[in-house]
Amino acid sequence: MDMIETKRFCDMTEREQNRVLKNEIVSQVKKMLCIDAFSGRTWAGSVTDLLELLKVGYVSGELVRADGMTMSFTEIVHEVFGVLRLKPLSNPYARVQRAESRKGVRCLTIQDRLRNVLLRAEAGYDTEEFWRTCYGEG
Repeated sequence: MDMIETKRFCDMTEREQNRVLKNEIVSQVKKMLCIDAFSGRTWAGSVTDLLELLKVGYVSGELVRADGMTMSFTEIVHEVFGVLRLKPLSNPYARVQRAESRKGVRCLTIQDRLRNVLLRAEAGYDTEEFWRTCYGEG
């Protein structure tokens, strides 16, 4: 019987950690895009946190429309904000840029907080508890 040993997150190089984080976030954004608008799910975190996640999904280039074209950042924001019943933003990209420039030493991005959760985990990459704290039921 072959046992595949999974490398602990804390034992990974920074590059490997960044790849795991990106994959986790892109996977979560894809799930958000598939949420039924009538599911009652809402976003319990800050709008800035959500925008940071959506930007990672956008930058990955892995989010595509039904016609095979890559989704624009505005399209991603519009879709996710619609299914999570959030007030639409007039210029989401500018809001992300302002938030990124405001982040200081004591203010971690949601990606940094996810990294901290994974670093504390003894084994595996179970992030379900982290994501459950981000959602609410409407």
